[in-house]
Amino acid sequence: MDRKANLTSSTNLTTPNLTNSR
Repeated sequence: MDRKANLTSSTNLTTPNLTNSR
């Protein structure tokens, strides 16, 4: 879960749309 959260954080900065969709 920690790794996934880290990835989401990075993706949120680059593509918040992707995180929103997920």
